[in-house]
Amino acid sequence: MTMNVRLLSDRLIVELEKKPEMIGAIHVPEGAYTDTNGMAKVLAVGPGRELPNGARVPVDVKVGQRVCIIRLHEKTSTQERLQAMLGEGQLILREDDILYVEEEG
Repeated sequence: MTMNVRLLSDRLIVELEKKPEMIGAIHVPEGAYTDTNGMAKVLAVGPGRELPNGARVPVDVKVGQRVCIIRLHEKTSTQERLQAMLGEGQLILREDDILYVEEEG
């Protein structure tokens, strides 16, 4: 399902990269990955955080960049509803959930 959204503050939409099901000839079963970080591609970015004086602090990432995010293993009912609206593998995060941005070159 495609939906039009306008992100607020420092929120962004990312698409998670899938973990490989095979490493060489070895099948990796679901649930085998225990790391809490994952790579994702930025799909949309909000306008930035608003300061008390009304000025905005722009988000430090741009659409199309590849980022490492903190992956949350527990899903709340709100996260599940958002997942259903956005599409499989897409999440809404805050800029603080990004650990680093992969730079080109």
